[in-house]
Amino acid sequence: MERRGHCSTLLTDGASSQIDPTVARALCGDDAALHVSLCGRLMREFSEFALPVVVEFHDPAAVSGLIGRLHKLRGSAGMVGATSVHRLAGAAEAALAAAHAPTTVETLLQLATAFTALGDEVAPLLAAHSASISPSTDESGAPHVATPESIDRLLKLLDDQNMDVMAHLRAMSPWLKTCIGKVRLLHVQEAVNGLDFSTAAAILRDSLNR
Repeated sequence: MERRGHCSTLLTDGASSQIDPTVARALCGDDAALHVSLCGRLMREFSEFALPVVVEFHDPAAVSGLIGRLHKLRGSAGMVGATSVHRLAGAAEAALAAAHAPTTVETLLQLATAFTALGDEVAPLLAAHSASISPSTDESGAPHVATPESIDRLLKLLDDQNMDVMAHLRAMSPWLKTCIGKVRLLHVQEAVNGLDFSTAAAILRDSLNR
């Protein structure tokens, strides 16, 4: 069962929001739960930017690595509509590439502030989303039981990169947790939340064939 209401804040206009709802809706439609999951993944993947990054300007390899991380953060933030983080990551990347130390340091401070504000906005919505998900039931109220057909359906949805896989995976999660284990199920869920359906399918197939 899909539950979206708990996460609707990020898809509505708000002057103080770190998220551009137009971009969010273009990516996820009305599926706010998906958008919140993607924002949560962004926060985990780039958690080092929650604090001002100390730049080792004398180390070319470190500078190059940070430029790469900022470029990736800029793209990921832009994809989910985190406009301030997107803008500041791009500005910091440009300043660092131009070897302009004062601007780089100042922009990284601003980026840390924006990234932290985004995390503060997303955190309660992630908690509400997690609390709203419970083992799915069919119309009779019985727990969902996996069948060969439902497994094949799940794999086909992954192969087709069909967004309906979100609801199907949630319905099958209690059974999959028992069948393939909590850790592997978590890896599948993280891949799906990150829209990496091919990786999710590969993990699932490997796990089911063990």
